[in-house]
Parts: sequence; structure tokens; C-alpha cells
Amino acid sequence: MGRIVTVLADTSISLDDFSSINLDNNQSVESAIQSLLPPSASCSTNTCSRITLESLVDIPLFQVPAKPWTNVTDDDNLVSHLVSLYFTWDHPCWQLVDQKVFLLHMKTGDLGSQYCTPFLVNSILAMANVYSDASDVLAIPGNVGYCGLHFYIEADRLWRAEEGTISLANIQGLAIMCHVLKCQGKNGASWLMLRQAVQLAQDFGMFQGPRLHANWKEMDADMQRICAITAWGIFIMNLDLSMELHKDANLEPPMCRPHTSGDLNDDISWIPYPRSNQIEYANKPGLLRHVATELFNLTEVTAAIQQLFFMNACHMDVNDLWTRTNEIFSRLQEWRQNMPDILKTDDYPVPQVLFLQ
Repeated sequence: MGRIVTVLADTSISLDDFSSINLDNNQSVESAIQSLLPPSASCSTNTCSRITLESLVDIPLFQVPAKPWTNVTDDDNLVSHLVSLYFTWDHPCWQLVDQKVFLLHMKTGDLGSQYCTPFLVNSILAMANVYSDASDVLAIPGNVGYCGLHFYIEADRLWRAEEGTISLANIQGLAIMCHVLKCQGKNGASWLMLRQAVQLAQDFGMFQGPRLHANWKEMDADMQRICAITAWGIFIMNLDLSMELHKDANLEPPMCRPHTSGDLNDDISWIPYPRSNQIEYANKPGLLRHVATELFNLTEVTAAIQQLFFMNACHMDVNDLWTRTNEIFSRLQEWRQNMPDILKTDDYPVPQVLFLQ
């Protein structure tokens, strides 16, 4: 209700004006209130009031604090809304963080955490704005072209303040900012941002070479696992974007897989968010580790395709090229045929399974 009051407080409506409201002809409360606003105010607040009414029944899937993570807003509900959107629609397809660990550390509010930092949080909030129609995500009210810009600017400021510091959260934040720019159609800027993430990840020791900064064997098991999640996310993004932009991928595979074949059940469920008042959805298994593992397998095949056609083909005779091409095609067919039953599409598949297919 507080948001509705804020909207109305910005107009010249008096309390007496509300006495003239009647809801004849199935007129909604929203449209009745809009009829009292002057034309300019009605136009500028239409989206705001509509989203405000919907937000009254919106309960974010994950409750997290705005402070001390962002200076853009102190609205816990907005930040929880955006974080819930991110882990519902973006993260399952482009896994760069460990969902459980990130949310746990964000809830604690510990600025000393190596798994959750203001830079990483603001990067996630900027990405989540892509999936939100809430008026609060517009840096300039009424202009959808500036959706999430305030969070992106804050993330960019925080990254510059880091002065290139090598850390897990910085690598994750850069990769997510790359994704933000890609969604805005800024492919060149996205590639440059991604290459910063690649350089830091190489220095951190996430890939098979070169490794300059960290000793992989000295990391604890949790850090190794989360680094592997991030490394594979970057490896996939780097391969996809390099092929799209006709760039040299120039990246060795990650050091290891984050999960073993016997460790694919993470007890993370999936449900659409925001939820409709008219349709009920049952919680379904998120299958995040299953999806990630098969995406890793597919990426190894596509990496071989890129290696063959963009680097090796010009040095091979036709017969060798034909043989190698058939071998890779057979690998692709085997990947499709060996897809686990749990990832086969049913009547109501989760989005990440559709993305994989």
C-alpha cells in the first residue's frame, strides 16, 4: 500500500475527490483513480500504478536485503523481486554463481564475503531488470530504454573502484555485466567486458592454462566447486560470443567439472515468478546441475567444431577434414541420443530444459 500512497501523493488529488469514485460498468479501482488524474499525470503514472497494484500480492521467492549491497535503492522488496527474477529466468540457463551460497551470503549482509559483494549484487540487479516490468526499474520514469541503467551504472562504478582486483566475485560480476550488454545489443562492448572476465579467471587459476594467480590445489572444496561453475559459465559465453562475432575464442577448458555424476541433485525447485493469481503452478525440480552438465557436454562438442573449422581446417586435406567432421557429427548425435530421461521434455518443462534442447 505504501507505493500506492507514494504515487497518489505526487498528484493534486484531494480526499474529497475520492467520494466521486463509483465502480459502475465493472470499472476497476485503478481506472477510477486514473480518471481523477490530470492527463499528463495519468499518462506518466499509468504504468507505475498498474505495477503497484500487482505488487501488493507479489511475494518474492527470495527475501534479501537491499543494504549494504546497493546505493541505488533501500527497498528490500524491490531488490528481493529482482533477485527472484534473476534466479528464476536467467541463472538456470547461464549459471555463473552458486545459487544457495550466494543467497546465504547476501542475507547475512557481510561485506567481507568472498561469495557476495556490492559489485556482484548490482550486476545481478542490472541483469534482472531485463525480466521486470516494475516501474521502479526505470532509471528515467516512463522510458523503458533506461531499464536497469541505474544498477548498471552503480555496478560499473564499483568495478572501476576495484582497479582490476582478482577475485571470484569480480569475475562473476564482469561475466554478468557482459550478459547485460549482450541483451542490450551491444555486442562489441559485451565482448570487451567478457575478455576482462576471462583474463581475471585465467589469472585466478580457473582454466587449464595459463594459471598465474592462484594454486588450484590450495583452494577448499567449496571454492573449487564454485570456481568451476563460474569457469564453465564463462567458457560457454566466450565460445558462443566468439563464434557470433567471428573472434578467436582463445581460452583453454576449465580445470574441472563442478559436479560428479552422483552429485546432480541439488534440492533446488523451480516455479514461475511472478506468479499469476489465476493459474496455479506446482514446484518442479530445477534440475540445475543436470542441465549444466549436459550443457558442458554440448559445449565440448561445439568447441571441437570451432577448433576444426576456424583453426585446423585450412591445414588439412579434404579426406582428413571429412573424417574429422564425421567424428564430431557423431559426437553431437550421441549427445542428443544419450540425453538423460530426466531432461526429456514433458507437458510442462522448466525453461532451462527447453533452453538446453
